[in-house]
This record gives sequence, C-alpha cells and structure tokens, in this order.
Amino acid sequence: MIPQSPDKNMAPEEEKINFNLLAMKCGGNYAALKKYAEKHKKNWLSAWKSAAGEFLEKPDGEKEWSKLKEKNIEIVLEKDSNYPNLLKEIPYPPLALYYKGAPLQKSEKCIAIIGTRKATEVGKRLAEKFSEKLAKAGITIVSGLALGIDANAHKGALKANGKTIAVLGNGLGTIYPKENERLAKEILSKNGTLVSEYPKDLEPRPHRFLERNRIVSGLSDGILVIEAPQKSGSLSTARYAIEQNRSVWVIPGNIEHRNYHGSHELIKEGASLVTDPSDILKDLGLENSELFEKNEEILKNEKFDKESKDVILFLKATGESMEIDEIAKKLNMPINVASKTITILLLEDYIKEDQGKYFL
Repeated sequence: MIPQSPDKNMAPEEEKINFNLLAMKCGGNYAALKKYAEKHKKNWLSAWKSAAGEFLEKPDGEKEWSKLKEKNIEIVLEKDSNYPNLLKEIPYPPLALYYKGAPLQKSEKCIAIIGTRKATEVGKRLAEKFSEKLAKAGITIVSGLALGIDANAHKGALKANGKTIAVLGNGLGTIYPKENERLAKEILSKNGTLVSEYPKDLEPRPHRFLERNRIVSGLSDGILVIEAPQKSGSLSTARYAIEQNRSVWVIPGNIEHRNYHGSHELIKEGASLVTDPSDILKDLGLENSELFEKNEEILKNEKFDKESKDVILFLKATGESMEIDEIAKKLNMPINVASKTITILLLEDYIKEDQGKYFL
C-alpha cells in the first residue's frame, strides 16, 4: 500500500510517485510536463496513466520512489504547503521541486548571489564577505553550486552558521561539478538544502543551467551580481530577476576587466550599485533589524556552545516546530546530544515546547 503524507496540507505520496514517473518519462522537459499538467489539471495519477502507454516496459513507481528515499530526496509539489510563495509568482514556475536537506519554506527572506565561474580572488572574497554578513542578518543565501562566485557565496553563509540553498542544473543523484561534492555535503550537514526541478538521474546540460537560473532568481527577493562577463549565465539570471520584478544589485569593478563588462551593463540599465552588504540590508529595511541583532548575539555569546547555536539558528531559519529526532536528523547531530541541548535551551527559556515539538 502506498503511504499517505502525514501533513494534510501536503500532497499524498501517490501523487508524488506518479509525478516522478512522468518527469522521468519527459526527461525533465518543462514544456512536456506542462502539457500533461494542463491536460489533466495537475492530476498526476491521471497524467501518468495517459503517458504510461507510451512505455514498452512501465517503470515500477514504488521502486523508483524507494530509490529517491535511499538518496534522501524529497519532492514538493506546487500545491504543497511548503512550496515557496515567491516561486509561484514567476512565469513558468516549476511544477515540482526535488530537494535534499532542510525542507523548503513557504516564506523566507532569500538573496541570490551569483557570478562567473572564472572569478578573481577579489570576487571570491567579496562573495564570501557579502554572503556572511547577509546570512548573519537571517537571510537565506541562494546560489547554483558552481565553481567561483557561487561556491564562495555558499561558503560565506556556512561560515556565518546561516542557511544556504543550492539550485542544481541536474538531478540530485549526483553533484555537479564534482569538485563541489564536499561543499554540498557541508551544506546538507548545516541545515542547507539542495534543489533541482529535474529527476534524480538527469545529467547536467547547458540548457538546463539556463532553465535553473529562473529558479535561483525566483526563490529570491533579489539577486547580487559579482563579476559577470558580457556573455555569462549570470546575466541570464539577472534578466530573469528583472522579468520577475526582483531587486538586482551589482558590485562594480575594474572597467578594463572582462569579468565586469556584463556587471556594468546591468548598472547602466538600472541595477543598484552596491559596495557594502549594508547597502542591501538598507534596501530590505533590515540594517538595524532585531533579527540581525539577535543572530549576532547568539553567534558571539560565549554561553552558547556550538550545538546550542546550531539548534537556535536552525529553528529560526525553518520557522517551524519540530520533534527532537527530526532536529537531530536535520543537523546531523547525535540524538542524545540534541536531547541534552534542547533540554538546556528549554530550561533557560530560549526555545519553547508544545506537544513534544520545539520552536522559537
């Protein structure tokens, strides 16, 4: 028997099993999936039955679902309660997302940081600096796990004990590029999330990275561009952001350096020039926010050990109430350590409890 989702606001697993089969059949092709969705009014069981006749040998739905579970891959459908609101606003929103790690949130403040793979050392340093400061202010950092600016954006968020989301241009069965496998593992171990709209085994292709870019900007309230050459994927993300009515910030640089030619074009077209993370926080109305001050207090306060900081920042980032075993699993923390940490935080009134679930 196919299990049902325990959350009444989530689609039953049967729907997700059938969506996965259909996505596999379509090879992740958005237009093909959209056609089935419209024809069958997003009834994925009906859509799959319609498509299944085209297979010589029908794949086993539950077997394919088990393969996802073995890799700790989940699916969130467009109608699920934790499908991001911002993503629903964009043209061509993903019909579903595959993800690993911390669950996606219906509503959270996100900034995407993007730029060239062939970044200068200055660009990498700026990506990490801006990311760290924004993450300390409670902002989730979104990027694409690519080499260069993307990788350093993720690293900055991790350095701040903040949350980061990596949007891949391939299925979550493998990490691309291979050089960032360790970074991906660190993201997952520190309350981050890996996201893709593609089935588990779909390989990276140039057009998939361009399609991925609309999700990077779509998840975010705005994007920060660091080192974008004249022809680069970063410019496509910026174009998507403009189309999606998102803020676009750009760090300027040497006018003779090719890495800034595209960046300066964006500034000419109306993007906001920024030279410090506080410029972005001002635009967002967060420069002196209580959230920023509270995060700084937690990170600097010596009375909090690493586990306490991890639990508090995790609960703050998710905005949800969770049981101890779920918190331990998401933080990759031994259950006895999580239990002890949560008990102390509860006694000192830093977190609250209701019916066995803990929250801020």
